[in-house]
Amino acid sequence: MATVSTLALGLSCAPANTYQAPPPAEVTVSTPIQKSVKTYLEYQGETRAVETVDLRARVKGFLVERKFEPGAIVEKDQLLFVIDEKPFQVRVQEAEAQVAAAESTLKKAESSKAREVAKAQLALDQASLLLAKIEETRQRSLASRNAASQQDIDRAEANQKKSTAQVEADRASLDQALADYDVNILTAKAAVANAQAMLDNARIDLSYCRVTSPIRGRITRNLVDVGNLVGDGQATILASIIAEDPIYAYMSVSEADLLRFRRMVADGSRPDFRKDVVPVELGMSDEKGFPHAGRIDYADPNVDPATGTIQARGVFPNSDRRIVPGA
Repeated sequence: MATVSTLALGLSCAPANTYQAPPPAEVTVSTPIQKSVKTYLEYQGETRAVETVDLRARVKGFLVERKFEPGAIVEKDQLLFVIDEKPFQVRVQEAEAQVAAAESTLKKAESSKAREVAKAQLALDQASLLLAKIEETRQRSLASRNAASQQDIDRAEANQKKSTAQVEADRASLDQALADYDVNILTAKAAVANAQAMLDNARIDLSYCRVTSPIRGRITRNLVDVGNLVGDGQATILASIIAEDPIYAYMSVSEADLLRFRRMVADGSRPDFRKDVVPVELGMSDEKGFPHAGRIDYADPNVDPATGTIQARGVFPNSDRRIVPGA
């Protein structure tokens, strides 16, 4: 009890509590401003290479060389594969010989003297005909004076007819020689053209033995090993090349967004990507935000009725190859 009393006495001696007003609240203020704010829309997309080329064997033969490292960057026109060239080199040599033979035939046809020979023969026989006519006239004159027999006249007439027939034959031979000359020239020229075409084709086939890169890009592994027969009945795929810089990103845009964009283009609040640059940004799944800047360069002209969307495409620089095709 004493303890309790002492405690009560001590409490009764403490000063009374008084109300203390709280301090005024701190308020942060800022000056309001007015500015344009860009509206962003986000879409899931898929990246694709700008160019993808399959290297194919265009002639039949054994693969003898591979001149690249799988996965490496290859340059345009870089030699990548070699198919055995020997059979095709032989075909080129054969075709060159055929061209030479055809040109020789043409030269011979152009230098032919058959027309000159036919003309000379005609002139010779025309002279003989003239002599035969003179002889017949002379015999008839002699016969009128009883200085020639009927037999001489008959012989002169026969010679004249023979000479006339020979001249007619010569004229026909000359006409044939002239026609043959033109035909032979045309035939020889056609043979030269045909031989040249075969030579060109043989050279093209020979060039196909060396497979070069049509673009700059990253090459896949070789799909056929050296020593295998390629191009046997089909254009064998040897490898593929993928151009990674720049790179495309495709996205599906809803019909509602499409109509909205077109209204904005019509009222001037949004540029038309066909005339001006419409920026687009891209972020990979492991990146924060959208660090890759590009531009819209294509949109489908019609909506897919099955999905109610159109496909749009952005193009992005990719010199560091951070953006991977197919992501």
